Amino acid sequence: MQKQHYIAIGISLIVLVLLYFGFDTVPPKQKELEKSRSLQLEVTGNQNILDKATRELDNEDKSVIEALNLDVEKAENDSIRVQNLKILASTWYEFGQPSVSAIYAEQIAEQTKNYDSWSITGTTYMICARSTEDDTLRNFCSARALKALEMAISLDPDKVEPKINQALVYVDNPDKENPMKGILMLRELQEKYPKNTAILNQLAVLALKTNQIEKALERLNESYHIDSKNNNTICLLADAWQLAGDEQKAKEFKSQCKS
Repeated sequence: MQKQHYIAIGISLIVLVLLYFGFDTVPPKQKELEKSRSLQLEVTGNQNILDKATRELDNEDKSVIEALNLDVEKAENDSIRVQNLKILASTWYEFGQPSVSAIYAEQIAEQTKNYDSWSITGTTYMICARSTEDDTLRNFCSARALKALEMAISLDPDKVEPKINQALVYVDNPDKENPMKGILMLRELQEKYPKNTAILNQLAVLALKTNQIEKALERLNESYHIDSKNNNTICLLADAWQLAGDEQKAKEFKSQCKS
């Protein structure tokens, strides 16, 4: 199956909100100390990522980043600062550094406090986790993706996309104590939103990855029946029929697939 089909679907998916409740039994002084340490670790983590990414830039790109950083520092008000941060985040993404782009996206979300910003932050951290071969960076970006997506869900609980993406984070980086958590989340979402093609398509992708061709075709045919113009569904059907050995049907859907 073509890699871009997996990516296109993955970016649009999500999971359940984690609920926090109970009594706080941590003494105030200890709580403040732990909070301080946690904050320091986050700052250190961000700075290490920024430093490493900056060292990898050529002189021309480094000059661009320095100029954009200066624009952020000199912003006259919060609105201008957010716009400059957006340019900075976008530029780092174009330079092939989604981890840094996500860090700045998170700064934007913390300032704007809206659904779109947190959703974009979570998605960008998710891309970071998927694109790196460094286990430490993958774990860092996965954890931050979950945090950002939880914020997005809390701001707009009716949105399905961040819930799908949260599930995919667990699929890509399984929880050690509950390795099936991501898949179970997707199944729960499918039960709650049976007509959601993004969920059906992602479940089909997982089935194809484990060579469950018939199950994948069942999901994809259901998705196609709901929306016959969905390009992701069409492209996946081409791949699925190819794997099933039906050249005629594979060719039929491949001719409709827009890569």
